[in-house]
Amino acid sequence: MRFNNAVLGGLLLAGAIAIVVTASGFPNVPGQQFGPRHFPYLIAAGFGVCGALLVAQGLATRRATGEAWVRLGDWMTSPRHLLNVGVVLGAMLVYWWAAPVLGFIPTAFILLALMMRWLGAGWLGAVCVAAATTAMIHISFYSWLRVSLPLGLMRDVLYP
Repeated sequence: MRFNNAVLGGLLLAGAIAIVVTASGFPNVPGQQFGPRHFPYLIAAGFGVCGALLVAQGLATRRATGEAWVRLGDWMTSPRHLLNVGVVLGAMLVYWWAAPVLGFIPTAFILLALMMRWLGAGWLGAVCVAAATTAMIHISFYSWLRVSLPLGLMRDVLYP
């Protein structure tokens, strides 16, 4: 899939506007010259400049060559590839529903193993990689970054 640079630039400009709107609601810090808005505003400025340059370049290219706004890739006509996209999106929905009930560890392990198997991996490889990936994600997020992952049924196993 190929997008004209004007499309991508427009998305960057929309992102810059969203950042500014969101950051404008951040509170001021008394006695500080730079508050919590400062860094998001700098990011928004960078997005805005890059977006404007991409829009200008994309429009010039379109005028010169007649390039389409969006050109779909060959995979978009393949039922198998479209089904793979649906499987990944479906797995995200299943995670959203099942993780609070089952917990992060079993949900992530089962979904990763099944998706890898669906995409062609053997059972042994899928199970080993799913176990290692689930463990690393859990350690990274839960232990190091202190992100609260859903425990579900694992609450009694992890915290007896």
